[in-house]
Amino acid sequence: MRQGASFIVLAMVGLLSAATFAAAATMQRAGFVGDRRHLLVFKEDIFHNVAEPEVAELCKKAGGRLLVWHAAIGTALAESVDNNFSATVMALDERLHSAEATDKQPVGRHSRLPEQDNKQQSAPVEDADAANGRSAAGVDYNWGDTLSNRQWDMEQINVPGAQKLTRGKSNVIVGVIDTGIDRTHPDIKPTLRTDLSVGCVGGVARKSVSAWKDDNGHGTHTASTVAAASNKRGLVGVAPGARIAAIKAGDKDGFFYAEAIVCAFMHAADNGFAVTSNSYYADPWYFNCKSDPDQNAIYTAISRAVKYALGKKVSVIVAAGNSLINLDDPKIDNSSPNNGTEEDVIFNRPVNNNCPLLPAGLPGVVTVSAVGNTTQISTYSNYGFTYVALTAPGGDGAYPTKYAARGTVLGAWPTSLRNSADGPLLMQSGAAYVYLEGTSMAAPHVAGVAALIISTYKSSQRPTPAQVKKILQDTARPMKCPSSARFCRTSASKRTNYFGHGQVDALRAVRAGGSEVAKKSKPTRKPTKKPTRRASG
Repeated sequence: MRQGASFIVLAMVGLLSAATFAAAATMQRAGFVGDRRHLLVFKEDIFHNVAEPEVAELCKKAGGRLLVWHAAIGTALAESVDNNFSATVMALDERLHSAEATDKQPVGRHSRLPEQDNKQQSAPVEDADAANGRSAAGVDYNWGDTLSNRQWDMEQINVPGAQKLTRGKSNVIVGVIDTGIDRTHPDIKPTLRTDLSVGCVGGVARKSVSAWKDDNGHGTHTASTVAAASNKRGLVGVAPGARIAAIKAGDKDGFFYAEAIVCAFMHAADNGFAVTSNSYYADPWYFNCKSDPDQNAIYTAISRAVKYALGKKVSVIVAAGNSLINLDDPKIDNSSPNNGTEEDVIFNRPVNNNCPLLPAGLPGVVTVSAVGNTTQISTYSNYGFTYVALTAPGGDGAYPTKYAARGTVLGAWPTSLRNSADGPLLMQSGAAYVYLEGTSMAAPHVAGVAALIISTYKSSQRPTPAQVKKILQDTARPMKCPSSARFCRTSASKRTNYFGHGQVDALRAVRAGGSEVAKKSKPTRKPTKKPTRRASG
């Protein structure tokens, strides 16, 4: 998904014609209103010697004011009415690596959510109460809550078996960096840490409920996959014993900008979070080219924030994206910048391996592709050896099965937004649920498993993100390239560019963890090829 706040002023230096550059500049002058925000990134080798008062004075001299100083990563957020503030501040201080303008909502911006590209045709609202709280198939079984027989995705990755060993610990916090979370949803309320939840839209962390309220829906859906409560109603998440916190970095329209993403990772790192779930990419460029000064500012700021979080033992789980792109060899970007009108998009923008997708292309993260209820990669999922660590259920409406009749993933949805749901809507006891598909749905499955792994360790012995990633990869169920997969490749180490090390397996991962319960559990039993019950979702 995406969030809204930052737009690049000097777009594609060296790649755009003079006319195109002038048109882009005109669009920015005409399209944005009010004070502008600017991201200031200091050089790597000196930023530790920079003090906040110096930065505040620098901003004042350049005609603006300092909003936030992230001393640990040498990055600041400033505000100014002067559109030339970034250029002025760069000229005033040679210690700056880069400066990039960010803006309030532009005129005419259109919503660009990742899952909208894969949006299923709307269907009539389904009333689960009419089926006595169970699947229309009428099949009961002994795991989960009243809608869990629609959770083919959980059985596919052995969540029921894993939860017999651990459901997660309440001191393991998963930060859901997304569009916020609906704190009133009955499947969310019991596992949500409101005291740790913040809104980061605009780049400044705010703790008021209104700052992190989900006004889009996407964040509530992904949060429920991570840790929906086990409370005899609705769904059950991968790690219902763990806790989630909202870190709202995406706005109502689903845009995620650099200052909000930086704010989100800094909050998670400085507040003891164990995992972050990231189902978005950094706007407004699908790929951020390091050769471009302004896109480099986005890359540097976000990569420093992620590195800082990893250093604080925060495991970072990221969606691979939904554009069916080979991320090992990107060629053309036809969707950027995405925060103006469609006429503003630069078509046939050349990109290459020096233009990573953020944060999926950063070192140390766990990037996740998507599969449905088949052995095929989902028809929308990005792929690539250099990105994909493993795969997880993201759903695929193009390939429903008798165990996943819709082929997509059911998750919680803000009841207040039920009339604007992005997929087929289901209601039970007044609570809303929606079927969606996307790598956005795949990543939180892995985030939940990471929380289970960490829960098998004592708090004083929390594993590093590298250790968590190794367990996830080593215990994944290998998946071979389907014979019909034209672009799937297998490495000498048996990894594939579609599935990485394979599909995440919660039971195997927990058994490879650090606790006595994991060590004393029985040897891993290979799951049956097909589920033992039928679900309708």
